[in-house]
Amino acid sequence: MVTDTLTWNDNTISICSKASKRLHFLKLLKRSGMSTTDLIYYYTAVIRPVLEYCSVVWHASITAEQSRQIDSIQRRAVRIIGFSECASQLTPLKERRNNQAKKFFDALLRPDNCLHDLIPVDRNRDAIDRLRHANRIPVPFARTERYKRSFLINALTHFQNC
Repeated sequence: MVTDTLTWNDNTISICSKASKRLHFLKLLKRSGMSTTDLIYYYTAVIRPVLEYCSVVWHASITAEQSRQIDSIQRRAVRIIGFSECASQLTPLKERRNNQAKKFFDALLRPDNCLHDLIPVDRNRDAIDRLRHANRIPVPFARTERYKRSFLINALTHFQNC
């Protein structure tokens, strides 16, 4: 959901609302005696995809409060399933979103990718060797905070040296 102000408030509210409704079914399954492994499978198959849908696009642009709202859904699911069984098996959502963004950026770097043309042209190897903190791909100047937190600028800043 994109608003006219290009914020992710409505998107976050929609994600949390949809996932909260699915948590109700997780509670019902827990009450009916479903095993912990099946509850975790239900969470990873039905609820977590809602929380991560298109996260590559909005991950870098959401506020810390919005990130906490989304992460609170997983914490609620862990409480429903059971702390000891579930906590070690579920990766934090912020870490998963970051890994997905890195995988997507790595896919963009391949020349056969249809979106590869969005990546700026590589710098000259000789120039990179002479610079102290050089990136292979230059990061475009971002005048506004919103543009700085966009996927491409964020990915070029954080992922190209990994």
